[in-house]
Amino acid sequence: WQYEGKLLLLLTSAHLLCSPFSWCCQLVECKLYRGGPPATIVTIDEESPNGTILVENMQINGRVQNPEQTISLTLLRNYDYWVILDPVLQRLYLNSTGRVLDRDPPNSITSIGVDVQCTNEKVGIVIVHEVRILVRDKNDNSPQFQQSSYYVAVNELSPIGTTIFTGFSGNNGAIDIDDGPNGQIEYAIQYNPNDPLSNRTVRVASALSGNIILAERLNYEERTRYFIIVQANDRAPYLPNQRTATTTLTLDVLDGDDLGPMFLPCVLVSNTRDCIPVFYRVVIPELTDFRGCLGSWLNGRISKASSYHLSNT
Repeated sequence: WQYEGKLLLLLTSAHLLCSPFSWCCQLVECKLYRGGPPATIVTIDEESPNGTILVENMQINGRVQNPEQTISLTLLRNYDYWVILDPVLQRLYLNSTGRVLDRDPPNSITSIGVDVQCTNEKVGIVIVHEVRILVRDKNDNSPQFQQSSYYVAVNELSPIGTTIFTGFSGNNGAIDIDDGPNGQIEYAIQYNPNDPLSNRTVRVASALSGNIILAERLNYEERTRYFIIVQANDRAPYLPNQRTATTTLTLDVLDGDDLGPMFLPCVLVSNTRDCIPVFYRVVIPELTDFRGCLGSWLNGRISKASSYHLSNT
């Protein structure tokens, strides 16, 4: 270890002290003078403006300009010409003239790869340095519902907690083409100023699925339709960056067999939908035929009637 340490120190000192034309310097030309992995990996936001600096300095040993030029730099694998090289500064720029670097569909540019080829002008050695530019997603798209509105019909006898709507499952609900949390959807019921009771009648059982359940009993005799506003928002980590969209769910109440026949007027029994029994009493008149020809017949027919009462049962 002692000899290896001395040798490393000797080589380092020689590199610092040698002239550009010396043998030792010619061997280190085109090599990276930084530590770390050989590939250069950087990250850039999608939709970054044209001319954005991708790599500040490639950190390659050598001099590109005269006098005393020792290396030359060129770009390889520069497909679609997304990258511009300034060889003097060893700097890489984004070239998005007339187009947008879009990570989202349909372009779906998630990364850009190029090679910086360095040629040692003194000894002819060629070294290729890989550069990988990762395109970071921005929350630049809002959720979009696949239908302009949604509809469901529910029987008024459905109990509280019944799942009444699953129409956002699959690709039928809201879709966000952003990536990661920026493209994940959550659902919520919003207050509708034109239908103030709608947001109390139902609630979202699962924010991720958007399944909706009953929160209150329905009553067809009181109301037959609700207009429910459903909001979809993405899950961007920074709340002010979240984007939203809304749609209307129309809920029609179907009549259930919850009322029996009744005589009107109906006075409801407390806390029920049943009527208090209605009593009817027949007053039997006594008729007399002063001429004597019909009296016995009338008395015989009517006298057979009796008092009775009727109820809703």
